[in-house]
Amino acid sequence: INNEIDRIKKLTSSLLKITNLEKPNVKPYNLLDLIKDSLQKFRGYFNGKIKIALSEELKDKFILFDKNQFIEVIQIIVENSIDALKGKGVIKFYIENIYDKFLTLVIEDNGVGIELENQGKIFEPYYTTKREGTGLGLAFAKKIVEDNLGIIIISSTHGKGTIVKIKLRINNEL
Repeated sequence: INNEIDRIKKLTSSLLKITNLEKPNVKPYNLLDLIKDSLQKFRGYFNGKIKIALSEELKDKFILFDKNQFIEVIQIIVENSIDALKGKGVIKFYIENIYDKFLTLVIEDNGVGIELENQGKIFEPYYTTKREGTGLGLAFAKKIVEDNLGIIIISSTHGKGTIVKIKLRINNEL
């Protein structure tokens, strides 16, 4: 009963986040610092068998995003990656390209990947393949990214891993 109550609380909280997302408080933030802040929640997972690789190119980039919302997006993605790694693998963060007022942040893992028939459903609210999942994490992440005038795309090869690309606005003045 307690587990079910906790699950319903989590579901309700996630639903409220999606439907009542606050207007983003957009400011320029250092991309690498935001990623590191996001990863603090998962410190215990990165103990040797699961590794994080942060590209050097992340260091001097400033994005325009709501800080707390960015951290939430990264945590959702990393949590999914950790689950997909099944206890062993690498999660890489790097920049694919920079153009005009945008950059593309890539988060790549070498986990189990997403089966082809499930790939078109991953951003649908309530869609999940996890026993304990609510199916709201990636729907929430997509809404946050779009509310911050970005784009999120996920591609995956079942058995090889998943690549998340997030197009983010940059601040060229810093």
